[in-house]
Amino acid sequence: MKNSIVAIAVIVFLGAFQQEAVAQKAKKEINNWQILSMVLMQKKFDENIGLDVDVPKFGKKVKALDGEIIKIKGYILPLKASKNQKYFILSAVPFNQCFFCGGAGPESVMEVFSKKAVKSSKKPVTLKGKLQVNYNPSIGQVLYTLKDAEVIEE
Repeated sequence: MKNSIVAIAVIVFLGAFQQEAVAQKAKKEINNWQILSMVLMQKKFDENIGLDVDVPKFGKKVKALDGEIIKIKGYILPLKASKNQKYFILSAVPFNQCFFCGGAGPESVMEVFSKKAVKSSKKPVTLKGKLQVNYNPSIGQVLYTLKDAEVIEE
């Protein structure tokens, strides 16, 4: 009987310890979209086109991610009519709320070049790849590019 009680106590303790470890891991996970939102857009007159254009001023944490391998979760916005995409836009929010629909800012999307074709889906996907910060984006270019991206199974 005592052995059964001790065994149950050990099982309960180990279960609680495992739950705490999972909770701690979740707290440590970084939301890279939050970091990438640390950018201010400033108006600057462009002599070539004769208009004010938005010029990004990136925060220190964003600059620190430039050239780093990051993990990021988002929604695929396909750039061509195909069920599999190697080049697409990743959005922090679903299509109907995205930057291109006027529902979010330019910091909420990134251009993605993947190693292998990624199946289009309305569900979020987690990717890992090398982040490139576009310090001087041309008109029509997004602020961030993810290169050599791979899907991460969660």
